[in-house]
Amino acid sequence: MDDWLDTINAIQFTSLSCMQNIFLFINISEIGRAEDIWKEIIVKESENGVKKKDLELFLSSISLMQTFLYSSSRSSTISSYFHPLTVQALFHFSSITSWGTEDGLTEMEKEKKRRKEAEEIFQIRITCLQILNLFAKFSEDENFLMQYGTHLIQRMSQNAVITDLEVAEILNGIFDVFAEVKSNGLFVRLGMLPLLESNLPFLTQKIQREKKEMDQYTFDRLDESRLNLKRFISYKKKQF
Repeated sequence: MDDWLDTINAIQFTSLSCMQNIFLFINISEIGRAEDIWKEIIVKESENGVKKKDLELFLSSISLMQTFLYSSSRSSTISSYFHPLTVQALFHFSSITSWGTEDGLTEMEKEKKRRKEAEEIFQIRITCLQILNLFAKFSEDENFLMQYGTHLIQRMSQNAVITDLEVAEILNGIFDVFAEVKSNGLFVRLGMLPLLESNLPFLTQKIQREKKEMDQYTFDRLDESRLNLKRFISYKKKQF
């Protein structure tokens, strides 16, 4: 049975990958029944649940979301393309620290398990965070944006488990979503400005302290985020 399921998953993954390649070259909002096809993919993926063995299929699906968001000319109705369970899955997988249960494992076994899974989990978190950032950029749903902003704040507070590239991705999301004056009400309710101000010296010190251990790409991304954070804080203060 498992062999059959693996084969079916492989076929589904290949099919979704082919669809993604097609969507790169056409505007899928002009395809007949595009909306129905899209919703069917997302609903099936969400309601079936996402397990480790199905993860490539899930990530392929949300890559399709990303392609669709970039190609769609109807950003005002973009939220209609996202099944609520898919959004909750994105929130969940953007902050996971391990797969499955750790019940019954010793501390040493837990640490070994986490090290083995670290790179895979990092890629999952980054991918899901990028999709959430893109969704939030186009969303006009205040409830979702409040949930999104709260999620970013919570992630930023988890210094022990968050990576440098995730910090950069979170900050980029904040810059994109909360830059405009129309977002100021939500920005204030989230307490975003004092949080960002308190994180600026922390980020500066972190870069100075750890730059010798960082690869060039990570250093460049994080340092760019630091500079943009400083500018963003000044920019937002001028709006009040």
